[in-house]
Amino acid sequence: MTFIEPGLYLRVQELENGPKPLPLLSGFSRGWAYRVLAIYSPSETGDAYFVLSNDRNEIWFISTRHFRTYALLPEVRQFRFVIQERARAQEERVLSSEPETSENMQAGSKPANGMRVDRDWGNAQQMF
Repeated sequence: MTFIEPGLYLRVQELENGPKPLPLLSGFSRGWAYRVLAIYSPSETGDAYFVLSNDRNEIWFISTRHFRTYALLPEVRQFRFVIQERARAQEERVLSSEPETSENMQAGSKPANGMRVDRDWGNAQQMF
């Protein structure tokens, strides 16, 4: 049984010499978050593929190995959106009344001030 969390958004982290098709050659871009539409796992392989809409509004089956989680945003209905730059997120954290850090919040969580900790970068990121 396969279950996809509603509103799961991913970011591209293409693996060098990874399984084909490669996302950056298939209409996907770095710096964007893509909504997972479905997941497909053919019975004859051990691989799994995300079903995503690329920048040209084409539906692609791309290996899960080429993506990393970005956020859970079930209320958002867009196929994709630009990920804000880290500098802006850090500025927002400084301006917030009570800064969130990786020490006082769980990785990937979204506290009341709209910030979250990115597991790969280890710092706060603004959701929008």
